[in-house]
Amino acid sequence: MNLKTVLLILSFFLATTVFSQQPATLEWSTNYDDILNQAKLQKKPVLLFFHGSDWCPPCIKMQKEVFDNPDFIDFASEKILFLNVDFPYKNKLSDKQLKHNNQLKKKFGLPDEFTQGYPQVIIINQNAKVLYQEKGYNGEGTAKLIGVINKAVF
Repeated sequence: MNLKTVLLILSFFLATTVFSQQPATLEWSTNYDDILNQAKLQKKPVLLFFHGSDWCPPCIKMQKEVFDNPDFIDFASEKILFLNVDFPYKNKLSDKQLKHNNQLKKKFGLPDEFTQGYPQVIIINQNAKVLYQEKGYNGEGTAKLIGVINKAVF
């Protein structure tokens, strides 16, 4: 083998090693109808995460400690679908997305203006029946939500 071939092979192995070590993430939808259709096809529940991604300290903490946690991702990524229902202040949503998110607030009985109601997690089945709903996050980490999902869904 010539030097060029060896370097090409080494580059390939280095790239696959680097990319394979990237942390997994959850796939979040932002469209309720789409995720509900997927839930029906895949026969999976849906977790709706109502939050303020850029202004709500408990929401930001929950995102980092639970939804970005590799243990939670490993547990949930194949078992449940995820819907991001965000109400940011700085990163403005499109009018269409804001209307969509506000309709979901109304559909699930969340107040129009609720500064004490974030974050809120709602788990529904593929027929949109609420299986679990809770507001707030007190730093319980992944164990609590994993337990809730196991009890409510499986």
